[in-house]
Amino acid sequence: MKTVQKGEEIKRLKDEDAEFHVKSKGYKYVPKSVYKEATRPAKKEEKNSEVAETKAVKKNKKDN
Repeated sequence: MKTVQKGEEIKRLKDEDAEFHVKSKGYKYVPKSVYKEATRPAKKEEKNSEVAETKAVKKNKKDN
């Protein structure tokens, strides 16, 4: 399997199909990570302050 891209369109294709798309349809090879980023939802990162607040709340509950 190969990953190819033309503009905003990103495809995962069999090797033979990818070669055809690159040679005749103007696609270019791109890393698989480009495909993964485009097809999977972005991970939400917790802010450091939120993490600190959560730890403080848990500690207070534990102490009580």
